[in-house]
Amino acid sequence: MKQENQNSEQKTPKGKGCLQAIIGIFVIAFALALFTDDEPAKDSTPVAQEQSATDQKIDGIINQAQPYKVGYSKDLSIGNRSRFNANITTADNLSDEQLLATAAQAAKDLQLKNRVQVASVNVMVNGAPKVTVNYAPDMKGWSGDYTGGRFVIE
Repeated sequence: MKQENQNSEQKTPKGKGCLQAIIGIFVIAFALALFTDDEPAKDSTPVAQEQSATDQKIDGIINQAQPYKVGYSKDLSIGNRSRFNANITTADNLSDEQLLATAAQAAKDLQLKNRVQVASVNVMVNGAPKVTVNYAPDMKGWSGDYTGGRFVIE
């Protein structure tokens, strides 16, 4: 008789443990949904009193950007700095300003799309890079050192 009483005291109602587990899962899922950021990266360009000469030049011509295609691309993040590099191709008959504008626009697009701190774009012409533009909205460039501008032309 004593053994039966001990067994009946140790039993818990079926379903109570399952209900607690289900409630726990819902609480965790709700917390994850609440604190997860589903918005794409925003251009977090600091507002500065003075723009670099390079930024001024690119801001003046970026509306001349032409369609481009991304070829080779790779995430080159290392340490505390997230980086993305891509080679792009565009029409062959573009002026130097159009090439620069296209590279700058592609760098901005890829920085946002890949949610990295800096993006570097090489415009390839006949298999070789004609112009390279780095874009870092935080003005810290490829290495993370302050460059004084969002764009760096190489």
